[in-house]
Amino acid sequence: MNCNTCGTAVHGDSVFCDSCGAIVDSAPAPHAHAEPAGPAFEETQMIEVAHELPAPPMPPMQPAASQPAPQQVPVRPRQSAAPVYATQPKRSMIPLVGGALVLLGLVVLAFVIRGALSSDSDDVAGEDGATEEVGDPVVTEEPADTADADDDPAEPDSSSAVVVPDGFVLYEGACFAAAVPESWVLTEDSGLRSYGRRTAWSRGNEELFVDTSPILDATVTGRDAADEQLNLRSTATSGLIEEPGRADMWSYTYTRSGTPSIAIYFVEERGFGVVGSSSQNPDSVMAEARQVSASIQVTQSDC
Repeated sequence: MNCNTCGTAVHGDSVFCDSCGAIVDSAPAPHAHAEPAGPAFEETQMIEVAHELPAPPMPPMQPAASQPAPQQVPVRPRQSAAPVYATQPKRSMIPLVGGALVLLGLVVLAFVIRGALSSDSDDVAGEDGATEEVGDPVVTEEPADTADADDDPAEPDSSSAVVVPDGFVLYEGACFAAAVPESWVLTEDSGLRSYGRRTAWSRGNEELFVDTSPILDATVTGRDAADEQLNLRSTATSGLIEEPGRADMWSYTYTRSGTPSIAIYFVEERGFGVVGSSSQNPDSVMAEARQVSASIQVTQSDC
């Protein structure tokens, strides 16, 4: 019996062809009834046969060729450098070092305190070693109760203490307040000068001004200031005159650019100099200058 696919002779009891592996048909169809094979029939037959064929048998496994075992090469152990450790102080020395530092700090502090006490004692002691008398120490008082403070009357304003007679008006400036005749016109209000400040009025050709200056010497009186200025006046027409308007108020008369004038001096927290000048009514202007001087009240001593 031959294989229907490749034509190779096949044993009678074989199912598959030993050459191509196709299935052997033991009862082939008679040639008389066979249909001519066309392209479409052959393709269909090949597809059907392909679906019917089982998978080809696996080829027999061949034993792998033996390979020589790899030779083992001895490995030398790697030598690493010995670790380097930072030198640390022994624990037993730490308390000793700390105690020494604390002791050194206490010694330095003791010397500083001793030097400060010695300096204070040198400032208080005189050249002969005797201790001079110093002022009473400052005592910090407890803050006053707010309710009690509100009940206390407020301090009176300095301008309210100025007595303003008829025909006068109240002047309130940066340094002082005063009663000034209403006929005078303010021309300069607390103008700065090298010695202090000036406030000036005018009335026609008549002048009235008040100079103020800080007190450089607390022992200077109104008489001292008036006497010093009188000695500088070459046109003085009188000696020192004590004015009755206020305590320690002194004046003198002189001519200022040919005009009869009066200069009045007193000390009231600041040094004051009041000048009145008039060629038409010198006596009237001098009287008004005295009234203004007597009414002056200091509003700010450090103006």
